[in-house]
Amino acid sequence: MLYALMFIGLAFVVCGVFLQRKWLWFLASALTFAGFFYVSQGTLLLFLIFVLGIILIIAELYIPDFGILGLLGLAALMASLFLNGQTIEQIILLLLGGLVVIVALGWLFIRADKTVNIGPGLVLETALDEQSGYQSHRDYSDLTGQIGIAITDLRPVGRGEFAGQAYQVNSIEAFIAQGSTIQVQRVSQGSIYVRSVQNG
Repeated sequence: MLYALMFIGLAFVVCGVFLQRKWLWFLASALTFAGFFYVSQGTLLLFLIFVLGIILIIAELYIPDFGILGLLGLAALMASLFLNGQTIEQIILLLLGGLVVIVALGWLFIRADKTVNIGPGLVLETALDEQSGYQSHRDYSDLTGQIGIAITDLRPVGRGEFAGQAYQVNSIEAFIAQGSTIQVQRVSQGSIYVRSVQNG
């Protein structure tokens, strides 16, 4: 029961990242996580620490900071679970199971041409303004097949440079590191999908 609540909550978080009506998905996830801590007789403080960890991990998708936010978020998750009475073995099982849920759902959304849905006001949207070379509402079909460079980590969203121009791109792989050579595989509904290619 506890594990099911945790995994369902993480599934709602993934839906919130990829789909519209973010507030609804994130509210559902918060309620589900609250249920987890209620059933396990956890405190409000531990629940808030856990939610903070989730927020930091989500922020990692949008802010290129060498993984600092993600590590802090993971530490907050582990601390809240440990202080809530879970054993190290249970925490590892929860994290591994959660990772499977996140990767599986993320893969399904990417395969369905869904991208990380960046709402107005989020950091990445500001970073990808005209000064950084990003242009919205344009047909990018001419980029198909072009080879460029990832100028930020793609997790899976980030920026890629093609012929001196920067674009918001979406990796069809789990992760592509900054500086990797990438190639545009397809363009769908104004979104650019890339994958890494081997140099030489």
